[in-house]
Amino acid sequence: MTEQDDLVAVELEDGLTVYLLPRLKWRHVSAIKWDLLVEKERLGTLPAGEIIGLLQEGYLLYGIAQWTLPVPLTREAVQSEILAHTDRAAILADKADELYSEQVLLPLVKLGAQSSAATSTNGSTLPTTGSSAKRPKPSKPSSTSTIPMDDIETTTSPPDGDSSS
Repeated sequence: MTEQDDLVAVELEDGLTVYLLPRLKWRHVSAIKWDLLVEKERLGTLPAGEIIGLLQEGYLLYGIAQWTLPVPLTREAVQSEILAHTDRAAILADKADELYSEQVLLPLVKLGAQSSAATSTNGSTLPTTGSSAKRPKPSKPSSTSTIPMDDIETTTSPPDGDSSS
C-alpha cells in the first residue's frame, strides 16, 4: 500500500477534488511551528485568529498532495487556486484541521506547558519575610549610606586651601 492509496479526498465545487495527505511530514510540521514562532517574534504577540490562520495555511500548503485542477500542483498554485478562494480554503482547512491539528498542536501545547512550569515562581528561593535566615551585614559602610553627620568633626582643610575656620 502506497501513501497515495491513503490520500484523503475532499470534494469541492464543479467536480474539483483535492487530495490531502493523511499525516504531514515531520519537516512540514516543523516548518509550520517555525512560521508561528517567526510571526510571534515579529508581532510580539499573536491573537488566536492569527494562530489558527497560520496553522490552516500551513496545513494546506504542505498537506495537499494532488488535485484535479488542470494546473500543476505548486506552492504558488495552492496560494492562487485554493488560499485565494475563501470558500475552497474553508472547506479544505476544516478537513485539514481534523487530520493535522493533533500532530501539530499537541507538541506546541506540551512545549507551552513545560515552558510555563519552568518559569513558575511558586518554588522561589528568595527568603520570605518570616524567614529565620539573617541578612548578611556589609563589611564596610557604603559611600551613599545615611550616617548621622552631627558627631563627625572635619579634620581636613577645604579644597581651596583656606585653613581659617
